[in-house]
Order: sequence, then C-alpha cells, then structure tokens
Amino acid sequence: MANRVEKIETLEATNQLTLMVYEYIRNEQGHFVCPRCKQVEVNQNTMHYHMKRHEGQLPFQCNLCKKEFLYQSSLDFHHLSKHCEDNEKQKAQKFKCPIPNCPFQDMRKGNVRIHFLRIHCIEDIQRILQHTNEKFCCTACKKPFQSSTAFHYHAASCISIQDKTKRDMLDALVSVA
Repeated sequence: MANRVEKIETLEATNQLTLMVYEYIRNEQGHFVCPRCKQVEVNQNTMHYHMKRHEGQLPFQCNLCKKEFLYQSSLDFHHLSKHCEDNEKQKAQKFKCPIPNCPFQDMRKGNVRIHFLRIHCIEDIQRILQHTNEKFCCTACKKPFQSSTAFHYHAASCISIQDKTKRDMLDALVSVA
C-alpha cells in the first residue's frame, strides 16, 4: 500500500485570520508521518501539534513548566489541571458523571460525555460500533472514524439508547448549556 497524502485546511488565529494548508502523510498502518523528520503519530491532532513545533508556531507558553500550546484556551485548561492547588482544581472540576455513585468528574463536559458512553452505555454502543484494523465505523449511518473518541462523539447523535433515563442523561451532556 502506497503512502497517501491528505490535505486538510485549517484556520489559524493570529493577529489576522490566515489560511494554512497542511499535508498529512499516512503510512501503511494508517498512522501519520511527519514529512520533515519522519516521526510517526497515531492521531492527526498530535501530528498537527508536532508539525507546528517544527514551525515554531505554538504561541502560548505556560510560565511555570514552559509547555507550549496552540490556543490560549488550551493553556488555561493546562494551568487549571496541572498547576492549581487541589481546592482550586476541585472548584474547576464542575462536570460530573450523571450516573448515581459514579465518581468520574472532569473539567471538560466532552470528557464526561465520552466516559458516559464508553462505561455506562456500552451495550448500546456495541450495537452500532464496527471496529477493525484501528478503524471505527458507525453501523447506523456507515460513517468511518480514525479514533475511538471521534466515534464516541459521533455516536451520541446515532445511538438509540433503550433506557429513557440514560437517554435523558446523554441529552443533557450533549446540550450546549
């Protein structure tokens, strides 16, 4: 199988809005290969950050550990999750799994949604998940995904949860508010 190049356009926010085009090269296993140094990454977003490092374009840096980020919001999240005192972390962790007695909580609602689907809706997920060769496919709509997380984000819109209470919980996790 020959390498294939996927061009994906991404918008970068700088002082002005600039359109940047990146080429993502995959190897035979479907992993992303850096065109500059040949480093291999499983996830596209990890490769995107890797390529940005070659360009020196991670403009936001943590003043405590010097880790760099592409977005201010990522730096803010990093600071809250890695460098705040425990009582500040507890205040920030405001999203909790809606299942009674489940201790899972996270600062990001999306992480709670993925947890809820993976752990508490496993039977419903298995009805629509087809997983082969590191690829994930929704059997309800035939849409393919490169990662389990991407599949689970999508599954919230295709899944038919039999338990109404769980369905209502998922709807609350998916809502914007």
